[in-house]
Amino acid sequence: MNTGEQQGVVVYETSTAAYASEQVLQRAGLEAKVIPVPRSLSTDCCLGLRIRWDDREQAQELLRAAGIAFVAVYEWP
Repeated sequence: MNTGEQQGVVVYETSTAAYASEQVLQRAGLEAKVIPVPRSLSTDCCLGLRIRWDDREQAQELLRAAGIAFVAVYEWP
């Protein structure tokens, strides 16, 4: 992931959902990496998924289609 491009963080209620999401998005060809979630974004789960901000809509559609629940997608940093 290019550090100069805008990124997003998908936050979850469980770490299982974060890992499952990483697999779904990577299989679809999107860049995705499980990361520790900054406390300023969520206290529900300690893990989130870093994605390219431009991919957020496609990522949300893929996660919904796979039945993976997420709390929100935030722009970060």
